[in-house]
Amino acid sequence: MDEYGVCPDCNKPNTGIAWCNKCDPGKFLKEGKTSGNPEMDKLIYDLQHKTERYDYNLEWIPYDRFQDIKPIGEGGFANIFSATWLDGEPIYSIVKQRTGPVIVALKKLKNSDNMEAFINEVKIFKLFYFNLFILIIICFIVY
Repeated sequence: MDEYGVCPDCNKPNTGIAWCNKCDPGKFLKEGKTSGNPEMDKLIYDLQHKTERYDYNLEWIPYDRFQDIKPIGEGGFANIFSATWLDGEPIYSIVKQRTGPVIVALKKLKNSDNMEAFINEVKIFKLFYFNLFILIIICFIVY
């Protein structure tokens, strides 16, 4: 067994901790868990190709994986909510595991005209504050 584990899809050694760069990037699209926004899906897909481990991965989280959603504030182009993420954050392990339910922050876009600014915020946030990214989940919901 490889130090990073074995990919359950291709049965080859993972390229990173619990991460197979051949099988994992874009898996959300193959499973029909798209954001509904091609720009957002491309951003997630592209960043997943740069991922080196499962617990440092930007992922799309479907809305139905959140409970107890409550408004907590408003930003320049998004409303901010508190919620319980049912699956929880990924755990550093050679197999894909999660913490279980965890409280997170969500952002809901006020309109789709702000998508470019929002995507830029995600890129900057992911580059500079990645360790906090797991704790502040950004939900890309456009209405």
